Amino acid sequence: SGVADLDPGVGVSELTAMGSIDAFLLRLAAQDVTAPEATEITPSTTGPTAKDAVSFEVQFSEAVTQFDDASDLVITHSGTAHIGVEISGGPMGFTVVVSGISGDGSFTLAANLASDIEDGAGNALASSVTSAPVTIDNTAPFITITNNTDAFNLIDCNAAAYIDPGATAMDGTDGVVGVTASGSVDTSVPASYSITYTATDVAGNEGSTTRIVTVLDNCGA
Repeated sequence: SGVADLDPGVGVSELTAMGSIDAFLLRLAAQDVTAPEATEITPSTTGPTAKDAVSFEVQFSEAVTQFDDASDLVITHSGTAHIGVEISGGPMGFTVVVSGISGDGSFTLAANLASDIEDGAGNALASSVTSAPVTIDNTAPFITITNNTDAFNLIDCNAAAYIDPGATAMDGTDGVVGVTASGSVDTSVPASYSITYTATDVAGNEGSTTRIVTVLDNCGA
C-alpha cells in the first residue's frame, strides 16, 4: 500500500487497490494532449479588388482561446500595407477583418504559431494554413491616345466626317483593357471638340483622358 505521484500537479493516487490505479490511468489517458491547428483561412475575395477592407473566415480544428488581436496573425504583404485588424467569433470559427489596405500587389494571412493561441487544455497552436493571396489594385489603367497629332486633331472645315483613331489602355494588374469613347465632331462648324476615352479595370479603377479636335475656321477658303 502507499501513494504514488504519477502526474505531478494533479495529485497522488492511492496504491491500496488495483481499481484505483486503473481509474487514475484512465483519467491520465483522457487528458487533452492534441494541439490545435488553423485548418482553413478563406478570404472574402481574392481580387483583384480596390477595397480598403477584406474579411477572412478562420477555422480551427478545435475550440481555442486568445485568438483576439493582431499579434495572433501573420499578414505577409507584397506591395501592399494595412492599418488595422479586427477579430470576432469563436471558439472554433472566427472572422478576421483586415482594414486600411493600400498599395498595389497582394497579401496573405495565417495564424501566428508564436502567439498565445491555445486550446482549453493549454496546448499551443501547432500549425496554420496560409490563405490564398488577395490581389489589391488601386491604380487605374493608363490610356494612350492613338495618333494624337495635329494631322488627326486639326480638321479643315467641311472636311469629310471625322473618324476617331481611338485609344488603347494598359492596366498594371489586368494587362490590356477595353476603352470606350464619347463625344463627336461636327466638321461643318468651326470649334474645339472633346472626345473622352474611359477604361475600367477588374477592380473598378477608372482612368480617362481626352482628345481635343479642332475644326478650323476656314469654311470659306
